[in-house]
Amino acid sequence: MKGLKGKRLVVMVILVVLLAFGWFLSVRSASGIDDERTQAGLVESADAFAERELYIRAIPLYKQALGYATDAVPQIEKKLQQVYLKQGDTDSYVSLTQARALAQTAEEEEYLKAAEIYFSENDLENAMALLKKGMAQYPDGPVGELYEDHRYGYSMKVTTAKEILPTSGNKLMPAYDGTAWGYVNASGKFVLPAVYGAATPFNSGGYAVVSMDDTYYTIVDTGEKYGIDETHVSDVYGINEACVIAKYNDKYSYYTKDFNPAAPDMQFDEVTMNSCGVFAARNGDKWAVIQDDGEAATDYIYEDVAVNSLNQAFVNNAAMVKQDGLWYLVDPKGGKVFETGFADAKAPESSNYIAVANEQGKWGFIDRQGNLVIDYQYDDAFSFSNHLAAVKIVDTWGYISEQNEMVITESLESALPFHNYIAQAQFLENAALITLEYKQD
Repeated sequence: MKGLKGKRLVVMVILVVLLAFGWFLSVRSASGIDDERTQAGLVESADAFAERELYIRAIPLYKQALGYATDAVPQIEKKLQQVYLKQGDTDSYVSLTQARALAQTAEEEEYLKAAEIYFSENDLENAMALLKKGMAQYPDGPVGELYEDHRYGYSMKVTTAKEILPTSGNKLMPAYDGTAWGYVNASGKFVLPAVYGAATPFNSGGYAVVSMDDTYYTIVDTGEKYGIDETHVSDVYGINEACVIAKYNDKYSYYTKDFNPAAPDMQFDEVTMNSCGVFAARNGDKWAVIQDDGEAATDYIYEDVAVNSLNQAFVNNAAMVKQDGLWYLVDPKGGKVFETGFADAKAPESSNYIAVANEQGKWGFIDRQGNLVIDYQYDDAFSFSNHLAAVKIVDTWGYISEQNEMVITESLESALPFHNYIAQAQFLENAALITLEYKQD
């Protein structure tokens, strides 16, 4: 009997649960229908005000209607967007478009309109970020075209200097005025006067090396002297994070900021700047890859090593070296990244495409897997950086995009790669600085 009573109890509990669940569903369904009716009524009233251009009364009703989570929400948002535009409230239009973009409900024309509003307000950063979201939703079409139209906007400042050297950050750049060297800022203005016989880029710690009256000094970025060369080196190649790279007794080695020997066992006929934990060095007629601690990563086996505009061989753990008459991309241990060799090559400037040449002396570009991505067609070229590459056609330089479209056409006499969105060039016998307006990744 107890077993039978227990089964009856279980059945009764199940019936109660089912009845409760059914009641819940019916209430929920009724509530959903009520929400839809209430929402529809709000929208109808808002539409009526909007038709009479009483936008100040329509907007709160549309917003109230959006408080009900129904399938009609996206269409109500579109009505609200149109009212914002008619009212002239572009900020609210853009904010709502951003929200719809985040929910991936924005339509193509919304991305275009919001981006144009940003452009009209000179807000390039937000415009391009929104268009990138739109390209993910609409990979082909006008959204991508508008992005490309504005991707390579730039300004060019022709300076009074005759030459400006690139640096990684381009905050202070060595500049030659025709008589002596000084330092200019990103606007091309001399902030340290041209009084030096030679000048290196500043390292990340804010130190550089200059010469005055045949004596080398280390200086800080205010121009104040920090150290003096009493070793009497004959040349300074540059200054890395810790040491001055200088020549003494026909050999390059490492010195402190006071020009005292820092690594007397490391002596080379020629060196590059340190990067990726290594540098390239030549002794005799062969090059090797050397670790920062002085240990050899390779033997002296290379006929040549390509050096980029920052005097580095390695960028993003790869360098171009010449072996057995061909140029190969190698890693910091000297291993070939791929087996394809090239007749000529430039050093990497970034993680992007690398300039290579064929036997006829025409230049194109490869990716990091060795695939030819831009055919051999230019008379000279530098590797890509900041998504652009300097190329030469006959006697004129310009810059191409990764799609091989000429996007900077200023008839430049020479052009160097971009670093931190600034490139150095020669225009009408003076140095010019080209600055990209859009700082894309």
